Amino acid sequence: RFQGRVDQRSMLNPLSGRLISWPTGYIAPADTVVVSNQLLYGQRIAWSMRDDIQFFGHAFLPFGNQSYAGAGGQFYAARGEAWTLTLGFQGRYRRTNFEPGTTESGLGIHAVFDVIATDDTTWNFGVSAHMPVHRIVEDVDFSDCENRREWAEGACGTTTRRTESMPGAGYWGALYLGVSHFLMDRMTVEVEAFSGLSQSNFWALDSALDAELNYEAERRIVDQSDWSAGLGPLGVFTLGFGSTIRVGAVAFQPAAYLTNYDGEARILPHLSVGLAFGGKQ
Repeated sequence: RFQGRVDQRSMLNPLSGRLISWPTGYIAPADTVVVSNQLLYGQRIAWSMRDDIQFFGHAFLPFGNQSYAGAGGQFYAARGEAWTLTLGFQGRYRRTNFEPGTTESGLGIHAVFDVIATDDTTWNFGVSAHMPVHRIVEDVDFSDCENRREWAEGACGTTTRRTESMPGAGYWGALYLGVSHFLMDRMTVEVEAFSGLSQSNFWALDSALDAELNYEAERRIVDQSDWSAGLGPLGVFTLGFGSTIRVGAVAFQPAAYLTNYDGEARILPHLSVGLAFGGKQ
């Protein structure tokens, strides 16, 4: 086995569990706790029960029109001298702020090959997928409101609650490729490329764009039944570039995505902050 920076990833780079957004195949040593934050509103905590098993939970605070939460785990399904195959699963919960009372639950899986190319470089080849399993929708009919005052006071309107098992939309799958390279101790550069197929953006990587969606636009996305290339507004093919720097006990990863939004090339900024403690190397 290599004896280099890649063998001390959680100590040198607390964010080594992800490239930029997608997971790597790396699991920190037993008893390591990793706390991280994405875009200031995405919180994540992970704990390694053993050297080959990790549990995690995360929550995205309300931003734009969406809020999310999830929990799961991952483990080494196979490993060699310089590679591992990591399998992961999680349960996901989504609430849309445009529709109080509307929630959606689903299951996610991922599989990642983590390949140690040199003492300083790793490659990751991954697949991730999501399947919705349960959706609750509250439809409100205001046709019986006689004036705006009645509507504002909540004195009119009829709420109908419906439940969908295995909804027809909300499925997606993605393939990604990434490389992480240590330029020096406590400093890495990351490159990430991905694409996929989707019917909606349940677990959207483009949450920062959600503020541009209104109620009608969101419902069109959720109700869409045709498969489309890419993952929602991120487009067919997306490239991400980042660099992680550890300062003291904290790591910072400024990054950016080059993508396509409604036929227009855009650069989307991204920022993660992480801290790892406990465990052993």
